[in-house]
Amino acid sequence: MSIKHKIALIITLCLLSSFLIFYATTVSSVRTENTRATTEQTSILIDSKSREIGLRLFNVISEFRLLSQMPAFKSMDMRVTIPYINNIINMKSETFGETADLFAYGALNGKSWVNGEQTFELITRKEFLKIKNSTTEYIVSPPKKVEYLNSDVVLIYYPIINYKELKETLFIGGITIDKLSELMRQIDVYGGRSWIMNSEGLVYTMNPIEFSHVMSFESKKDLLSKITPIQSGIIDMDNSTIFYSPVPYSQNWILCTQIDNSTMFANTDKITKDMQYIVIIMILLGTFIAYVASGSIVKPINNLQQKMINVKSGNLNAYYTDKGKNEIYYLGQTYNLMLDTIKELFKKITATEEQKRKAYLQVLQAQINPHFLYNTLASLKWLSQKQGANDVAEYIDCLSNFFRISLSDGAETITLRNEILHAESYLKIQHFRYSEKVFYAFDVDDNVLSALVPKLILQPLIENSINHGLKYEKKPGKIQISCHSRNNKLIITVTDDGIGMTEERLAKIRYNLKSNISEDNFGLNNISQRLKLHYAEKSDINIQSSFHQGTSIELVIPCNKNEGERDV
Repeated sequence: MSIKHKIALIITLCLLSSFLIFYATTVSSVRTENTRATTEQTSILIDSKSREIGLRLFNVISEFRLLSQMPAFKSMDMRVTIPYINNIINMKSETFGETADLFAYGALNGKSWVNGEQTFELITRKEFLKIKNSTTEYIVSPPKKVEYLNSDVVLIYYPIINYKELKETLFIGGITIDKLSELMRQIDVYGGRSWIMNSEGLVYTMNPIEFSHVMSFESKKDLLSKITPIQSGIIDMDNSTIFYSPVPYSQNWILCTQIDNSTMFANTDKITKDMQYIVIIMILLGTFIAYVASGSIVKPINNLQQKMINVKSGNLNAYYTDKGKNEIYYLGQTYNLMLDTIKELFKKITATEEQKRKAYLQVLQAQINPHFLYNTLASLKWLSQKQGANDVAEYIDCLSNFFRISLSDGAETITLRNEILHAESYLKIQHFRYSEKVFYAFDVDDNVLSALVPKLILQPLIENSINHGLKYEKKPGKIQISCHSRNNKLIITVTDDGIGMTEERLAKIRYNLKSNISEDNFGLNNISQRLKLHYAEKSDINIQSSFHQGTSIELVIPCNKNEGERDV
């Protein structure tokens, strides 16, 4: 993924996270507040409708309360009360322009009069018997069929206390169910359905079949168990919300309104969807801006990259020329300084190569000297053999091999075979000097003879064994040289049985090797540094020594075979 796309992606993710957090927080807040406001307003409206119905009952009760104090009604003077009742009914009809609600006047013997005529019996009605035998001011009955109106009517029984403090007569007021149903239809709240029922679940304003479409019997039973009749409340049921409010002066009426949540919160859902669209638009706009912004950020980087590509193709004059005091500008200036440095290095390298070329010519000229030395040694060997001095001839032959392999035509690495031949030549020369004191032996696997090694790594170790080990012993000493392979590593070990080293001396040499300190073990340190140059961390030198027992030095290097081996 390019830097441009990464920057754009990061900016987009940041914007997306911010917008989503904003959306979640705002939607939650709006939904909570809108839900609270909607339910609160609906509750207030239902409460007001409940009070409106209660006020209708209160008006009837207040009218009965006032009439019950009139002497004519207390004394049950029919000559006055009947005309008075007719006047009230006529007045209501003229005032409201409709037939008034039921207004009756009855006696506790069970007879009642409506509009001055005896129309129905009260003796069979349980509310009549209840009001007759109780101290309750009034009783509101469930809906009853009244033949006079040919309709179901809610009756209000209000007894009249005469001058003897006895109940002999009563008022009977009625509100037809049709009028209550009409009031329910006038409650238009989010298309909800409203009804009045009592605390026992008897629905007044709907017939059972109609109400069954509103809720089932089990749902109504569940609703009744959750309603608190003495106060208003809200109940969540079946993806809908039911608001209820007790009707004042009704004794046990409850006004209920059921509203589908999808309808009641449609406005909230619309706001939520609108916010979703706004957030999507903002995210898309933010993404576009992010890509434009990332492009402006990456453009200088692309220009710098193109300059570097030109340099790779060999154009060292591809300087960065964009302006602007920003990080890329300063990086470009550093790049320009690097170009100047490279040009200077090229000049120096060119000069160095010219010097190497001249030095190489000088080396070619100097090669005459080694050939002269070889030819001279060969002549001396021939003369020695001619004179019968074979030991001198062998000595000269060893010296010739020693110099030939040491020079190796300038090669840095030789085969292990030649390195062993060089070491053996050196040992023979030393044997001539210490004939009765220095003895040696080789233990070399044939399969490692073709391995390439840095030249002159055995001779310094052998020289150390002689000068620092065997030389100080009175008895003859032996040097053992072994070469083997293990785990693709070449293990070269030089062991002597000389005087050895103390623990302090051994620790100091190990420390000097690790810290690249030459001091008095120059040959060993030289080998260590050359192995590091050739093999880096792939090489190792291990030294073991015991005082008066001897010393063993082990070289561990990669076992690299020479496919086209040739003798030097």
